[in-house]
Amino acid sequence: ASGARIGLPEHFEHGVGALVRLYFPREPGHMVIFAEIKRLAVDHLGVQFADGQQDQVYQLMGELSESA
Repeated sequence: ASGARIGLPEHFEHGVGALVRLYFPREPGHMVIFAEIKRLAVDHLGVQFADGQQDQVYQLMGELSESA
């Protein structure tokens, strides 16, 4: 399983174990990745991507690395 570290949004109300949707605006259309919160810190959270999304995660990571 893979995951990511994400900056903690202001007024975040979910805890460890919560399932969340990660929304990525992009062209030609947005992408939504589902994840579970595994770690919650003062300024960030760690998520693990839900099973069955590997193709979307790899595609998204490729697009993000190309735009960097």
